[in-house]
Amino acid sequence: MPRAQAEVIAPGSTSMFVHNFDSLVTTDYLEARFAESDAKMGARLERMEGRFNLVFWMLGLAMICVVVPEVLKFPG
Repeated sequence: MPRAQAEVIAPGSTSMFVHNFDSLVTTDYLEARFAESDAKMGARLERMEGRFNLVFWMLGLAMICVVVPEVLKFPG
């Protein structure tokens, strides 16, 4: 790029950079967002684990209600 062209483009690039400086993403910002996301995901996984435990107990109870009477029907 010729020097004259670069000198014409430089002020526009500088003003654009200064104007958008506040919207730049920093490492600290990303770390904070990822930490927040991790916390939300952890809470969500804990709720899902509780629901899975409930489903496992319900399935076990249903199996007992069906299997035990059938086993008792066999002559022993």
